[in-house]
Parts: sequence; structure tokens; C-alpha cells
Amino acid sequence: MIHAFSLIYGSEVFLVLKDIWGLDLSGIQDVTQWMAKAIIRQAEEDVRNSKK
Repeated sequence: MIHAFSLIYGSEVFLVLKDIWGLDLSGIQDVTQWMAKAIIRQAEEDVRNSKK
């Protein structure tokens, strides 16, 4: 999970979302928050599945 989070909290993600996709700061925050939530949901699912 830590490795996945490192992909969304570096300057590279800002550059890609701003320069390539043309998002403003609000859009960048929306996308990175969505990605963080998706990572957390997947980690929670992985934990639940490992207990079966």
C-alpha cells in the first residue's frame, strides 16, 4: 500500500494531471483523493480476503 501511495503523492502526478490532462488544482485534488480511496478500499479487501 505504501508503494501505491507513493505514486500519487509525488510531484510527477501533479505534472501529468496538469500538463498532460489539463486539470486545475481542484481537479488534481479530486483525482488524487479518488485514487487514495481506491487504494485504501483495495487494501481493506485484501485483508478481508486473507482472513478467509
